[in-house]
Amino acid sequence: MGHQLLQESIPLELQEIQSVYEISRGKKLNETGLAEALNELPERCFTAGPGQKIHVRVIGWSQWAMFLQRHLCHAMQSNHYFLNNMLGVPDEAKKFADQCDQQFAGLRLYKPN
Repeated sequence: MGHQLLQESIPLELQEIQSVYEISRGKKLNETGLAEALNELPERCFTAGPGQKIHVRVIGWSQWAMFLQRHLCHAMQSNHYFLNNMLGVPDEAKKFADQCDQQFAGLRLYKPN
């Protein structure tokens, strides 16, 4: 099971982030803007643009972003734990951590090696 999760957990989390962002914002998430999008601070529940009616947004993108960032970080933590502690391959765990550092270091909840 750990091998399967190692292969699929992060790509599935990224796919979910893309889907929720697209539904919430009405556009695709730029791959280089992942950290910026997931680091957005919570907004108010009432929104309106210039000359628009005010409407209630129960769960805005930033609330989703916080939730999705936690899940992504948990997937990274679980995969590293699997490689380092359960499988006992610290060199592979280090490579995995280095890849995560390169890809996700800009996330608010991510703490690089």
